[in-house]
Amino acid sequence: MSLIIRNELNSEERAVEELVRDSFWNVYRPGCLEHYVLHVMRSSPGFYKELNFVMYLDDVLIGQVVFHKAELILKDGSTKEIATFGPIAIHNDYKRKKYGMILLAFALNKAKEQGIKALLMEGNYDFYSKLGFERASDKKILYYGSAVDFLLYKELEEGYLEDCEQANY
Repeated sequence: MSLIIRNELNSEERAVEELVRDSFWNVYRPGCLEHYVLHVMRSSPGFYKELNFVMYLDDVLIGQVVFHKAELILKDGSTKEIATFGPIAIHNDYKRKKYGMILLAFALNKAKEQGIKALLMEGNYDFYSKLGFERASDKKILYYGSAVDFLLYKELEEGYLEDCEQANY
């Protein structure tokens, strides 16, 4: 069995979008939008092309994850650079077999190597806490002015978010 994680090639964009569509279809709402978000995200100036990964198992595309620049708006109105990631998708036949954890752990290491100091994202705490994510509300980081349980953070540089109490994402 051969597991490979590498940067997405331009020639794979359509197949990756189909993987994302199939993975998210009817999960959060009828149909899905995540494949379109990925499509649009690739042409955004904040897109990290070097952090756009695909995962293959024995030459079968089974996963993908992408990263994007983001910022926190601090209490004083200044901003702090962070990043976000997603969508992250695993082929339906390979879900709940730890491939998502493997892919994300690899991608988080690469993000740290690229100098990203902290990540915020919307997600399931029970899943992402296994990789060290914490609730942003515990750090008093707000989501459009509100403390919510689904906004999660992970510092890749310890202490980077110390001055972010009441910051908005």
